[in-house]
Amino acid sequence: MSQFVLLPYEYPFSGANSKPHATARLTVGGKARNFVLKIHEGTLYFKEPARSQIFVVLDEFDADLARDSIGLVSRWQQQVAQNNYGAFVTKRDYFPKIPVRAQILMVLNADGSGWMKEHFDSQWFLMPDEKAAPLDIWNDKEVEAQIRERLFPVQRQLINRALTPEILTAESPRWLAEDGDRITELLVAATRLFVPPSDYWNDAERRILKIKSHSTFAKGDIEGYWLKHAQHNLKFKQFWDILETHIQFVGIRWSEGGENLEQYGRRRNEKVFQAGLEKWGHLWRGNWGPQRASFKIELPDTTNQTAHERMEAALTLREWLNGKIPAGEIESFFSQ
Repeated sequence: MSQFVLLPYEYPFSGANSKPHATARLTVGGKARNFVLKIHEGTLYFKEPARSQIFVVLDEFDADLARDSIGLVSRWQQQVAQNNYGAFVTKRDYFPKIPVRAQILMVLNADGSGWMKEHFDSQWFLMPDEKAAPLDIWNDKEVEAQIRERLFPVQRQLINRALTPEILTAESPRWLAEDGDRITELLVAATRLFVPPSDYWNDAERRILKIKSHSTFAKGDIEGYWLKHAQHNLKFKQFWDILETHIQFVGIRWSEGGENLEQYGRRRNEKVFQAGLEKWGHLWRGNWGPQRASFKIELPDTTNQTAHERMEAALTLREWLNGKIPAGEIESFFSQ
């Protein structure tokens, strides 16, 4: 069965299943097409397997239909026959005149009407009708052009509100397998055992790794050239391949006062910012910048490490590897 990853909701370690809830074939948009269907929070999304463009039916769907593919396809066909669907687009962009980003979701209907929300909103809102115009939603270029025309009024409307306190904690950064302290302990141990000393790579700044979280805003990654250097050592690379699957860091960090100005190279428009605070208070949407979370790991200088430090490192790795791989493979890490 074809895969259907629904961004921005379904990202690595989000717990989502990439399989669609149903498959179907239907003549729509002037041709017969194959589709995959998926329900998320009562909304039905569908797409052609070979195309990136997603379409959506905003009618409320029962979650139980995810387990009833025949019933789901029947409901979907009824909605499509009534032209009750639109093109679904996500845009991660700044709000006007302030360095605060949003993950904005929009639905464009063929008659020019539309719906919008941010990724955390439970309800869809009517899109401002400025720049609205009928379009062929099966034409990707027309959809993209219409989105560009309508993005500014959508941004302007979504920022003109206050958040609820619950939104700021709903997606807090968290570890789903080993926690950050344990990951740090294991990487320090592997460094002591496997990575040869190097004057260049023992520089304090070069021995820092930053693990960025997976979230609705972006895929997580690991910053730090040191990791590529360390993987030149075969045993470290083998250990890293095992450890990497346990690095499951997810969530969003909300920063009051907006996002880091230096990071994005945009100056805040103080007049706009102060007006928003005066109207909505400190929970004004423009006062909060959601970003991937970051976890910093400082790796050891191995130039003058002691025999005791290496022994403790070996014990740490043996203990953790026990039960994860065969005993013979564990011993191969410590053989000369």
